[in-house]
Amino acid sequence: MAGAGLLTILTVWSAPADAAWSGATHIPYAVSTGEGLGFASYNGDLYSAWLSHSSPYDIYYSTSSNGTKWAKPKRLSKAVSNFAAGVSLAVYGGDLYAAWIGNSSPYHIWYSSFNGTSWAKDTEVPIALTTEYNELGLASFNGALWLSWVGQSSPYAIYYSALTSTGWSTPTNLPESSALGYYSTGPALASYEGYLVASWASSEGIEYSLYGLTGWTLPSLTPFSTGLSTGPSLAVYDGALYWAWTRGGESGVSYADLDVTTWSGVSAIPASVGVNAYSPAIAAYGSSLYAEWLNSAMKVYYASGP
Repeated sequence: MAGAGLLTILTVWSAPADAAWSGATHIPYAVSTGEGLGFASYNGDLYSAWLSHSSPYDIYYSTSSNGTKWAKPKRLSKAVSNFAAGVSLAVYGGDLYAAWIGNSSPYHIWYSSFNGTSWAKDTEVPIALTTEYNELGLASFNGALWLSWVGQSSPYAIYYSALTSTGWSTPTNLPESSALGYYSTGPALASYEGYLVASWASSEGIEYSLYGLTGWTLPSLTPFSTGLSTGPSLAVYDGALYWAWTRGGESGVSYADLDVTTWSGVSAIPASVGVNAYSPAIAAYGSSLYAEWLNSAMKVYYASGP
């Protein structure tokens, strides 16, 4: 069965590889107030999305055609979120999708799609309710666009829904999942080795679960499950699934990867160390893995490697 290795060996570590990352660069005009950043590759360009730094908390995005020079930011449709939330990006069915949390209680989830020219009308995801301090997971898997979020009340389970040509599926909670609480970070989603991978922060550390032919596996702890402050974010790069998160303070953006059956050691992106980095997002673009984060001045910075 495709991806069987993910179910059989998840405890073997390899030594962390030496990694060469670029220096940190500010995306021009990108200043945010929210917790979550959107990062994705679409139609040959790298897209970054963030909340504006003041009310009414519009969502803006910028594009780069080479990973170094960025276009002037544009507003993402008529989307408005709240000061503490974030935006997620994913490619599905030839379009770029964005999902975000509404700007007032009860906190519904909204989405829009971009066909390379214009954004579709903002639309509410049916029955999807979360907290104002939350990030969303968004990923394409098995012919559908999957969305994940933290429930609006205790025990703050992880919920998910899938969009197909017939609309959104009924929101369902991920078995035995529980996030940190009202101020949770994550959950992130990614498609890897025939599975949909969900990962989030819990009171135990960074947890993950896999969705395949027989449904979801029960949550398990990653080997790097201590000291999480914000994240995690997920991305597939060079045949491996990468996690990125922050530990708080000036420790920078940490990352590790799973190469089918082997976990790597934990490394830090050098350019993010010493700057109070938080809310990381990662995406594969060209021949590199890109990471972006917010610094203490709420500016969006990025680096490429490893």
